[in-house]
Amino acid sequence: LEQQVWHRVQEFLEDPDLFMAEAGVQEQRSQQTEEAIRGSIAGLERQLAQYSGYRQKAYDGLVRGITDEDTYHRVVAGFKAHEAWLREELTRQKRDLESAQQRALDAEAVRRLYPLLVEHLRRAADDDRRFVLDCLGARAVVAPEGITLELAIPQHILQGTVTREPGFPAPS
Repeated sequence: LEQQVWHRVQEFLEDPDLFMAEAGVQEQRSQQTEEAIRGSIAGLERQLAQYSGYRQKAYDGLVRGITDEDTYHRVVAGFKAHEAWLREELTRQKRDLESAQQRALDAEAVRRLYPLLVEHLRRAADDDRRFVLDCLGARAVVAPEGITLELAIPQHILQGTVTREPGFPAPS
């Protein structure tokens, strides 16, 4: 299995056009994910603003005598409960956005990483293979249809904190 995985990674890395095209696709997916989360955050913020208006209208109804006090408190309690949920969801979405931004693939960083990966590929000792597989975040999924590789370049590698030699920490 390990040899099959390595062979698939090697084929992938030896084709710079395929490698760069996949990096571009991954970058586009990252941008789409961030845009979707930003859209969700904007929608939640709009809803929070609406509920603030709803509470004000309920209060106006109470002051004008249109609504009795029990109804007012019951309605406002419902609004506040929903607003609390909206705030929690907004907080979660902001965390998701931050996480997506940290994981976002920068195609330019991948282009800079490519020669280093190819260098290690050519030497291809066990430590180098491990280095390349770690750089690509390689994960093999074995299914009846065959082996599928999932690659996700870790953020610390994209930020340039990876060394040229496997097994040694990056210089600080």
